Amino acid sequence: MQALISDLQAELAARDAAAAAIVPLPSLSLPAIALCTSVTGFGTYEPLAPSFVAGKRHKAILYVEVDDFRTEMSADGWWETRLYFEATLLDSSGRPVLEIPSTNLVDRCRQRRRDFFISCDFTLPGGAKAGQYVLEVRVRDELSGLIAKRRLEISRDDGV
Repeated sequence: MQALISDLQAELAARDAAAAAIVPLPSLSLPAIALCTSVTGFGTYEPLAPSFVAGKRHKAILYVEVDDFRTEMSADGWWETRLYFEATLLDSSGRPVLEIPSTNLVDRCRQRRRDFFISCDFTLPGGAKAGQYVLEVRVRDELSGLIAKRRLEISRDDGV
């Protein structure tokens, strides 16, 4: 029985690898981006209104869904996804106010990954004045070389 299960798993893995080889390059997209109070998994998060009081530090979690990424089977039979993530908060003139540390993400799993999300904690700086800001998120798929960008408008007001 165990030999049959192993044979079926090997056949399924070979079929997935063959299908992956004939699928055209993905287009890489970021279908969802949100500031949150909590993130517990893919599509499971508590969104936060992107409006904050100026002059105060605010903690938030950035949630980013990634779609159409490339996944390849490694030599040891595990599926790998490799992404590079970076985000920058820009003021209304396009000057950087906050650089969220960039991250190289490597995901390995036994089954081909079909959904992916990135989350990171960060703090909006207290010194940022009232006005409009943009959080620009960039993700690069290291396997396909494709890059996706998405922007999130954030406002800081005087709290009045």
